[in-house]
Amino acid sequence: MLSDKYGLPYVDLRALAPEPDALRLVKEDVAREAGMVAFKMTGHKVYVAILTPNNKRAEEVISSLETRGMEIFLFLCSHDSLDHSW
Repeated sequence: MLSDKYGLPYVDLRALAPEPDALRLVKEDVAREAGMVAFKMTGHKVYVAILTPNNKRAEEVISSLETRGMEIFLFLCSHDSLDHSW
């Protein structure tokens, strides 16, 4: 399982309703390009689902969020799960 390979937990976004404040952190077109979605936000903690941690664009977006003072918690997700979040 990929989550074991990368040491990241798996999240099924089909079972969650992404929080609007979290979704607004990254524009949808950028998030789709990066294969990621911010789905939960608590204070400065942001929970982000990604298709793969080896995506350069996702790394750039995550770095941008960290520069803005956000603490990022990464999760892996499937394509179907990610598509459901938008």
